[in-house]
Amino acid sequence: ELTPEEVALGFLNVANEAMSRPIRNITEARGYAPERHNLVSFGGAGGQHACSIAERLGIKRILVHKWSSVLSAHGISQAELQYEAYEPYAGNFSLDLLEEIRERAARLRQKVACELLSQGADKSSVTFDEALVLRYFGTDTTITISKPEDEDYGIAFRAHHLREFAFTLNRKVVIDSIKVRGTGSAAGMVQDESPFEELAATKANARGIKATETQKVYTNGGWQHVGVYRLDATPQGSIL
Repeated sequence: ELTPEEVALGFLNVANEAMSRPIRNITEARGYAPERHNLVSFGGAGGQHACSIAERLGIKRILVHKWSSVLSAHGISQAELQYEAYEPYAGNFSLDLLEEIRERAARLRQKVACELLSQGADKSSVTFDEALVLRYFGTDTTITISKPEDEDYGIAFRAHHLREFAFTLNRKVVIDSIKVRGTGSAAGMVQDESPFEELAATKANARGIKATETQKVYTNGGWQHVGVYRLDATPQGSIL
């Protein structure tokens, strides 16, 4: 009793649901609500599914990069150089250990910096993320905690554990290792502007445009006439 269009839309709905579930499961398993985030669409088929997936996840904003169909290749060309260094540590975390942790982290920073510079990173672009790999005493689940502003890794670990696993333990927090991750850019690399900065600038100088043609599209259970906007004929900064 179904029309060909209804059958085709049914296949799309199955595909969209199959993609939405793992996104929701992975996001919520890490303690985050999907509806509080943006959905990034990339790949040749991203535009056919992004709106339906966002609707299922309760996401209000979709980001589509101007080179979304070749985003993986573009990302490789723009990727920052990265290097990580670890140092084992055996002991329970306490604020009394901060001085020793700082000294060990400083040695790791120097090691990471030398490696990045040898790979061609520009010295002024190198940044570091210091972290401790922590776990509750008697457990084997570790969490990497980046250096908090107050350097109280213990409080940050408990808060992260509560968000991700929905419980805390009245146990000591064990330091498994000290980690320093460095990133740097090769000299001359062009950095893309933040999409949110672009959006704010566009809204401040909005230019509305109208479609010059329409196309019949089957969506939401029926045929609709939708506007067609050709990118090569759409001025930059336009709002549809």
